[in-house]
Amino acid sequence: MIRTQRHSRFVLMSLDEIRATRDIVLQTEETKSNFSGSGKTVYICEVVRPCDYQKETDTAADKLAAEIERVNADNRALRRKIERLERELQKARAGE
Repeated sequence: MIRTQRHSRFVLMSLDEIRATRDIVLQTEETKSNFSGSGKTVYICEVVRPCDYQKETDTAADKLAAEIERVNADNRALRRKIERLERELQKARAGE
């Protein structure tokens, strides 16, 4: 089995554990062995946390769009600050 994602890891799981996991299962392979005591078949699984999987699947366009949104929000905040400071300056000049 070849690792397909940078943040993934390999774990041994039964079918019940595969169904119940919160991780994203990228691939599985039967190991032809059993967990001792339970007799359940063991599978080697490549899994990745959902938050790490999303980072890898974002396209360059998604990353650029997120950067543009962040910069636009920063710009709006700076414009509001400038407007507030200009009003305060006008009040200070009127009070002199």
